[in-house]
Amino acid sequence: MEEYQPVAYRLAFRMLCDEDDARDAVQQTFIRIWRGIGSYDPARAFPTWMYAIVSNVCLDQLRQRRRRSLVLFRREEDAVSEDVPDDAVTNLQLAATIRLLTGKLPAMQKLVFTLRDLEELSVGEVVSITGLSRDAVKANLWHARRAIRGILLKDLQRGERV
Repeated sequence: MEEYQPVAYRLAFRMLCDEDDARDAVQQTFIRIWRGIGSYDPARAFPTWMYAIVSNVCLDQLRQRRRRSLVLFRREEDAVSEDVPDDAVTNLQLAATIRLLTGKLPAMQKLVFTLRDLEELSVGEVVSITGLSRDAVKANLWHARRAIRGILLKDLQRGERV
């Protein structure tokens, strides 16, 4: 658990853009791993299996957010004080950027983009984690990149900095 917890947290944080939600997702992930260890296939790489579980937990949380119609926008500038450690400030800034760039993407596009472009996994690994076909991964990634590029271009045209 100690070896894989930082990896699981990084993915959960990038998907959920919230430290507390990411910690909850990681805890839920390791509970699912513990309960499902009997179904683990040793022929499959453990990190890939774990990524699939983290991804499913995060997708569940994102769906729950949508169903409840909770829009959790908070101004990171207001949340930062002098007492906040540098890591927390960096996480808030990273969360704000990721939320800005991926916030309007459908959950699967966000997942595929996060796994492929932020976690730098191969398309094959993303296929294994998500259960999507290779073509579906590529299509989701193309749409996600296109949407993000559009956001960045709009901001550049307005002279804003992301």
